[in-house]
Amino acid sequence: MKKNKTNPLWFYLILFSLPIIIIISTELILRGIKYGDNYDTFVTISDQFDDLLFFNPKLPKKYFSNNSHVPSVIPDGFEKNKRENGFRIFVLGGSTTAGFPYPTNAAFSRQLKRKLEITYRDKFFEVINLGISAVNSNTIRDIIDDMLEEKPDLIIIYAGHNEYYGADGVVNRGILNYNPAITSVYNSLREFKIYQLISNFIKSVIPKENSQSKTLMAEMAGESLVEHSSDLFYDGLNQFEENLEVILSECKSKGVEVFLCEIISNIMQEPLEVSIKKNGEAEKLFLEGINNNNKEQKEKLLLLAKEKDAFRFRAPTEINEIIIDKSKEFGFNFIPVESEFKEKSKQNISGFDLFVDHLHPNIDGHKIIADQIYNFIIKENLLGNLNTNLDSTTIERTLKSTFPFTRIDTVFSEMRIEILLNSHPFKEKKSLNQILDNYYSYNDRSSELASKAVLGELSWESAHVKLADEEYQKNNFERFFREYWCLIEDKPFVKYNYKYVSEKLIASKQYNFAASILFKYNNKYEDYFSTALIGKIYLEIGNYKSAIMYLTKSLNYNKNQAEVYYNLSQSYYRINDISNALNSINNCISINPKYKDAQKIKEFISKKSLLSN
Repeated sequence: MKKNKTNPLWFYLILFSLPIIIIISTELILRGIKYGDNYDTFVTISDQFDDLLFFNPKLPKKYFSNNSHVPSVIPDGFEKNKRENGFRIFVLGGSTTAGFPYPTNAAFSRQLKRKLEITYRDKFFEVINLGISAVNSNTIRDIIDDMLEEKPDLIIIYAGHNEYYGADGVVNRGILNYNPAITSVYNSLREFKIYQLISNFIKSVIPKENSQSKTLMAEMAGESLVEHSSDLFYDGLNQFEENLEVILSECKSKGVEVFLCEIISNIMQEPLEVSIKKNGEAEKLFLEGINNNNKEQKEKLLLLAKEKDAFRFRAPTEINEIIIDKSKEFGFNFIPVESEFKEKSKQNISGFDLFVDHLHPNIDGHKIIADQIYNFIIKENLLGNLNTNLDSTTIERTLKSTFPFTRIDTVFSEMRIEILLNSHPFKEKKSLNQILDNYYSYNDRSSELASKAVLGELSWESAHVKLADEEYQKNNFERFFREYWCLIEDKPFVKYNYKYVSEKLIASKQYNFAASILFKYNNKYEDYFSTALIGKIYLEIGNYKSAIMYLTKSLNYNKNQAEVYYNLSQSYYRINDISNALNSINNCISINPKYKDAQKIKEFISKKSLLSN
């Protein structure tokens, strides 16, 4: 009888190792040929900004790979090497954090930054908005470690509305069930190129529903309802609580301060479930509340209607209870918002006077959130003593007068929210063409450019640039300034905008507008350009001592500039400092013997010098 031959150990080692070797080799080859997408949280986006990191523009695709609509990130750059006087804040959340429907300049993160910059002039603030529409605590958990590596001084979280319909939310999770730990592992797998290869192949062979005409909100939710106290309802709460615990634990271990914001909803919004389910409990409670004249009963009924609304875009009350509990457990600040909204609402009920829809605050609403966060920064003494001599009234007046928002932004925002409110699950009334016709009827250039920006025919930046340059040609210098002011506030790291605008304004003798641009630049990036031009402006307006101070500063950056010495000679001459005036014009001529009028100025000053002697 023949014995069964036993294979040697090496045979089994090879047998089991071979698939692993093939997988690793395939992964390395795919990386070598740069296949697929890089999902690093922060990246350098161009050689022009090689000293800055940005939230990866491709990162949302990691969480929305199966969606027709992939939301964008906000390009808030921050320096790779944090400054000694730097104070870095990361702001996390979904579409409210991102500022929808407004351009980011209106978001609470930007309003907070501008207020901090006015009141703490000795600090360099980086307020990085990491808000992405339709993401939830799964995404925040996925990026928290990378974020903590970038040495934030404060993390602000405004999140909780998207636990059901957001990316990998409990409604959309499929085979992942509701387990946040499994989702976390799955998010890590998405970074591998071999996963992307397989995923792309599957998508290429499986027909995909055309969802281009839907908003992201409609695409994510479909017609899925989450009834109060159902299994899905509690899955969403458990997901949020577990993820928040992991997030806060990581922050605590790194010693990073966290502000947890109370999230808010518009309870005057009709329940969204009525687009699917008529005569439900939520609708009945809402109608009873709207028609109730007793303030307390009205608010109670409307809040109950919101809680019973099974189209669960508005977070249930339990989400805020979790936020409060976890803030206490980890010793972090809970930022109350609801009470401030109610206090500033006409009926003392959170409604449409501070919201544009079911949960997105309007500009005044964003200001309330920003002010609450600012007050807690002061209360916790995170920045030391205020560095301003301005009183609160002057600060608010300054913020209002310099608010970076023009008619382009107004129309842009109105159109975005109107498109949302005329799509599922809201009551559909107007087609896109009807909405566009309404704005085209205004027959003004701002509306035309804003419409093109909303439709993607023109970028938001290009709309402002086009209008600004057109206004400059008409000698409407204030509008030119205000359009570019929006761009400078949006991307303060783009130095070209400061230079282009200030030089155009100086050429047109618009010194006040030019000074606003240059001082902003100088506070961030003091260099030859800013100090020389500020000095030139002071010379033009007759403030000769300040002109000398800034022109002299500019020589610390570049001593080989004939124009600076020429301007210095005039400034010194105006204060009757003939000796320094003569030295300055001599330096100008030694650098450029043919500098315009320099020889004449020298002769004139020399005669003055002889007379004074």
